[in-house]
Amino acid sequence: MTELNYKNYTLQELLEAQETIDQELFPLRYQQLCTEIKLKQSDPHQIGLVERKEYFNNLIFAKIIMALLSWFLASELYSSWQLGVVSFKKSDYSLADNPQMFFFLNFHELFFVTCFFDDAV
Repeated sequence: MTELNYKNYTLQELLEAQETIDQELFPLRYQQLCTEIKLKQSDPHQIGLVERKEYFNNLIFAKIIMALLSWFLASELYSSWQLGVVSFKKSDYSLADNPQMFFFLNFHELFFVTCFFDDAV
């Protein structure tokens, strides 16, 4: 069996290997892996890489939520302009009956769409 050199791996790769290795089948290799992880955990650069990856994973999830919210708000905005009616708190405000409230609510929807879309992109 070939000998693995764990010194060439990043801390993130070592942590992933630790999760998947069979400790009972490869006890020596597991011990070497744990030793190398302890060495890498003392390196601030390696810790930063792991934290940065976790941050980007959370950021991607947030961007997906923002994109879906933007799509929903944009579709609501489009339908309110097409129908000339916007709903808010169980009330309908039409362009003909209450133009100030219609434009006010549409402006706020447009504002939120641009904010969420800007954050999602």
